[in-house]
Amino acid sequence: MRRFGIRMAIAACSLLLWEQGCDQPTEAPPPPRFNHVARAEGFTIPFDVTGRPMTVTLTVVSKNHPFNWVLEVVHPEERKLPPEPNDDSFFDTFVTPGNQTLLGPYAQGALFQIAAIGCNPDFPAAPGGFTCFNARLQLSGSGSHYTVGAELNDDQSAFDDLVFTLDLNTVAGDTLGVDLTLDEDSVGPVLAPLFNAVTQVAENNRHQVAARTDTVRLHVHARFLPSHVPAAFATVRLVAAPVFQSGGHAHDTFNRPIGTFFRPDEDVNVASGGVRSQIRLTLPESGDTVLMYRTSGVGGREQIVAAVTIGGFFKTPNDTVTVRWPGLVAMDRVGTTYEFKSQDPAVSPGQRHGNTNNWIDSSFRSRVVDAFQRFFDDVPEGSRFSLPAPGGGFDTRFVITDVSLEWGGLLDVGSTPWHNPHKAHRKGVDMDVRSTTMDSVRQRRFRDLCRDASVSCTSEPNPQEPDNPPHFHLNPQ
Repeated sequence: MRRFGIRMAIAACSLLLWEQGCDQPTEAPPPPRFNHVARAEGFTIPFDVTGRPMTVTLTVVSKNHPFNWVLEVVHPEERKLPPEPNDDSFFDTFVTPGNQTLLGPYAQGALFQIAAIGCNPDFPAAPGGFTCFNARLQLSGSGSHYTVGAELNDDQSAFDDLVFTLDLNTVAGDTLGVDLTLDEDSVGPVLAPLFNAVTQVAENNRHQVAARTDTVRLHVHARFLPSHVPAAFATVRLVAAPVFQSGGHAHDTFNRPIGTFFRPDEDVNVASGGVRSQIRLTLPESGDTVLMYRTSGVGGREQIVAAVTIGGFFKTPNDTVTVRWPGLVAMDRVGTTYEFKSQDPAVSPGQRHGNTNNWIDSSFRSRVVDAFQRFFDDVPEGSRFSLPAPGGGFDTRFVITDVSLEWGGLLDVGSTPWHNPHKAHRKGVDMDVRSTTMDSVRQRRFRDLCRDASVSCTSEPNPQEPDNPPHFHLNPQ
């Protein structure tokens, strides 16, 4: 222990003087031999394995040696027994027979260590100090009750200079308390041009690994209440699960991807790193741990549950992280100048979101709607779009096919779910508008109106209708 070294050094000097007879009357009997003072004496008792906090009641049975006594405890760091909490003076009033001292509460799993020191008030070692010796200890008992005998004289083995008992008891009324906290409750989705949410591969256009920014730090803090003793070595199972149909993805039957747990020193950008879905661990003696959680990268909500077990107690706190691109607003369901193309998954299996992919950046929305309206006012009806309308006739409004999902991020269309043939449509600033019969003059006029509204307008062939004019891709200039 911290203060034993000082006392032992002083005692060793005194022993040397005694053994050399320094200034000692030759006719006086030699003092008892205390050679064991140079050894670190003490013992350890494993605490209760049930996991619950424990208290230790120390009861002095008898004191048969005139020295002043000091008892010191380590569990797991030094704690002085009363009545001397704030000074280095020596007292033995609390080691009188019948005296009881309650220690703790202590967490399970650590070691309870105690040592007895006898101090001779007739031999001052320094101003204000005494010559002190570590007593040899003898331990008997098991389970929750122990008897300790202390002996200062190497020539004797009675271990009765000081006798005390230790009683270990479970703290009454304690229950388990667990906090699960995330340092952020919302992160952005993966915006890498190439992203496969199933394999968690995120790359840029050069097939280089893209850094992940959809990671949160999570904390698990477990302790017993009201004693506030750490739930040392409790078992924890952390489980992550996506919230059903969140973020605009209505196709959860396609095995929606789940996030990944990482240790704090692991690289979260490694696709194959970490542990997907759930992880098991044991809390350290502090009852605290920190992990990194990388989301699936897909817009939506993901719930994290921490199942903590110790000593017959079981707690399951949970928290939720939202994956979203902020600031998106919905296009009106019906506009005077535009409508939405049917996204019925039953008709087009590659279009698996229904009409939920028309969320747009608010500033971009106002510019697009302005361009639509100016085109609608400027171009005769017969020269606009000409698509079959329900109930017969033709619908001449613009037809929007794709913008972004409600919370942005991966818009997985095509034959493979949770993958991206669409490299854009992540942040509400990319819009596809269908054109089937607009002639080249009207196409140029539409591009001019978009440019006036600070909207970039490019035309791309429509692979589903190669004989028709292309559709337009709009984004902010």
